[in-house]
Amino acid sequence: MSARPAPQWPFLAALALSLVACQSMSDVKPGDGRKATISGKTYEQVWDAAYKVADEHFEVREQDKARGVIRAERTMSAFSSGAWVGIYITPSNPGVSTYTVEVVRRKKVVTQAGEQDWEYKVLRDIYRRLGLPALDPSRDP
Repeated sequence: MSARPAPQWPFLAALALSLVACQSMSDVKPGDGRKATISGKTYEQVWDAAYKVADEHFEVREQDKARGVIRAERTMSAFSSGAWVGIYITPSNPGVSTYTVEVVRRKKVVTQAGEQDWEYKVLRDIYRRLGLPALDPSRDP
């Protein structure tokens, strides 16, 4: 009697699911992130604060000050399977009185549960660096 080979379908199904459930830096686009309005600061101040916060929490992969774009990666660790983060500052030109900062986060693995709220944390830290009042006083006393 010959041994019967193990079925291949569970492995193939898991592989297919893992490939479909992954996201990349190209999935990080402005439009559906968390936004905050910043008034009374220059573009230079807002950009510097955003870049320092990104550099503190992530590995910056792309920066384009002229377009107001910072894209970064939170690498995998024992506690997280990582994330992609984009910070978008509009308008991206100096001389206006109000800027909108949008932070978009994408999990590297869609099925991952329990990732930190990076959208909120990045905006909160930008506010702090700029010396602004708390982004959300109920969350940040």
